[in-house]
Amino acid sequence: MLDKARADLLGINGEYNYYPCGLGAYFWKFTGLDAKRLKEFVASGAGDEEVDAGYAKTRPKRTAKDNRMEQ
Repeated sequence: MLDKARADLLGINGEYNYYPCGLGAYFWKFTGLDAKRLKEFVASGAGDEEVDAGYAKTRPKRTAKDNRMEQ
């Protein structure tokens, strides 16, 4: 998603929609991340490691049940 956010910020994302998009909806729900906030953070120049570190601090606690796709 980081590369997709960067492409969207640069206007080189082609037909891909950073948010909302069908398959990406699963990513956002699973991770608990906010698409707008992540894109703003990426726009600040944050690198992959910085984003990873930030997510590690704020990610929601998940159980095995949470990891299953809902039907």
